[in-house]
Amino acid sequence: MNAIAMQAHSPALMSGGRIQPLSGCFFFAEADSVNLDLNATRVSPEEILYVVKEMARLRAEGEQPDWYSAVFLLFERYKGETGEHEKTFCIMERMGCLTKLCADERMRGWSMDTVKEDCRLTNGAVFSATALCPLRQEGERLYFDSDEFLNLVLRESEAEGRA
Repeated sequence: MNAIAMQAHSPALMSGGRIQPLSGCFFFAEADSVNLDLNATRVSPEEILYVVKEMARLRAEGEQPDWYSAVFLLFERYKGETGEHEKTFCIMERMGCLTKLCADERMRGWSMDTVKEDCRLTNGAVFSATALCPLRQEGERLYFDSDEFLNLVLRESEAEGRA
């Protein structure tokens, strides 16, 4: 099984609006004002895996990476590129949607708990689906359709010969 440890993101940091970067600062914005083009911002599976692997690296080095660590990793990666803020925002929203989806019982087939309470061993196909699955919006709530997401996970696993 091709799996990577994923640190859970704090749901408290994801509620009450979305974090939008602006000139190196953060401010909270209403979800409706910033979520309009999240599906237009393309994210590759490799970009999602970058965040996951870097967070795992930080943890292995004795750090305690959190949601803010991931944001700053992405800022560093995309610094100076056109659309750097949009890309960072989109990836973090997708990771937040993945975190919410982990509560679905069906995710047990693609991930498992580890010794560390805030980490899960997760099949790489889950991260591919995180990049590829369209985001849905209902009011201020962003989410992945769980059936669509899990079908993508299965398709990505089959493509890699791990079904």
